[in-house]
Amino acid sequence: MRASILCAILSFISTTLATLAKPTVAITNGTVQGLPANKAGIKTFLGIPFAAPPVGSLRWQSPQPATAFRGTYNATAFGASCYSADLVVPQIGPVSEDCLTVNLWTAAKSAGPRRPVMVWIFGGGFQFGSSNSPLYNGSKLAEHDVIVVTFNYRLGVFGFLGLAELDRQGTPSGDYGLQDQLAALRWVKENIAAFGGDPENVTVFGQSAGAHSIGLLLASPLSAGLFNKTILESGAYWDSEHGSIRTFNEARAQGAAFQMQVGAASVAELRAISAETLNSAALWNASTDPGLTAFAPSIDNYVVPDVPAEMFDSGKAQNVPLLAGFTAAEEDAFLLRVVPHSTPAQYNESAGTVFGSNATAFLSRYPRSTEVQANQSALALLGDLVIREQTFEAIDRQYNVNGQDVV
Repeated sequence: MRASILCAILSFISTTLATLAKPTVAITNGTVQGLPANKAGIKTFLGIPFAAPPVGSLRWQSPQPATAFRGTYNATAFGASCYSADLVVPQIGPVSEDCLTVNLWTAAKSAGPRRPVMVWIFGGGFQFGSSNSPLYNGSKLAEHDVIVVTFNYRLGVFGFLGLAELDRQGTPSGDYGLQDQLAALRWVKENIAAFGGDPENVTVFGQSAGAHSIGLLLASPLSAGLFNKTILESGAYWDSEHGSIRTFNEARAQGAAFQMQVGAASVAELRAISAETLNSAALWNASTDPGLTAFAPSIDNYVVPDVPAEMFDSGKAQNVPLLAGFTAAEEDAFLLRVVPHSTPAQYNESAGTVFGSNATAFLSRYPRSTEVQANQSALALLGDLVIREQTFEAIDRQYNVNGQDVV
């Protein structure tokens, strides 16, 4: 009897110690130590650098490899969030240009079968957001036999400034944020097996700008082999009718205007300006436009070689399975944009200007008898134009052009 009790106690102690032990994993640039497994057996690794800090001379440069760790890297707390627009949602936690980190949740054991991997790209109009948000905690999803990865990427002027002088200094400028995403996916490819994941079974999923990002990554030759499946929620960047991506020259014209706005005569002078000053200056027309499109991806002739829709039509895009949909109220993020047009009279005037002889048909689809209804209809219209039309166009292309199954 005593022996059985002693065995039970020892078993309990052994299990408890195993749970409390901080897991360590050897990856390409050293050893990382994460948080102990929770009650569901999920181990968490936070704030692991996947690239060198893009600071100083590396501001507005392609992401460079992360340096080797000195000793064991403490991966038990989130890294800093990237600088972002502090308008639609507040910045999350401390912010820094040194923000290129990944987070990972896994229940896998190194000796067990490889588990599917799901890599999340957060949204926020390419202007705000962070993988550190509590909304993106991957522990619950990881309970379903998958490994969940989230990461940060450069936003706003830090991630999407295009300048001719920058082009001459290295790879074409304008899409550094997308280059960060590619670097994070390469990190997953190289390291996920050490956490029990299958590098040949990677699903990239995202919402809003995260979904737009996936559409652009699908159109990029640089993403070949980095993921096997995609899930797009509320975005696609296939909006061929409205041309929702800047051209190479448009991005550089915008960059030159910004450079003049902040009084910098060269890239060196731009790099000498504080991150706080640049971040504030990038919020153009903040009184009427919450900075949602101040700086965003463009056709940079490198990451994005052409209009995404044309890349798909010509068969040059990545041809992988796609699941697409949209959230119920994505357009609410654009609320500040439509306030000046929210009264019925203003709404009717805008409808006549935009739709001409089709205004009556438009108003029957998007009614406006009261101010509240006019506001709701304006938001619904924006959601249809900015989100839902792109989603259906993406589905159409994948099915009819590429022959892919679409859900």
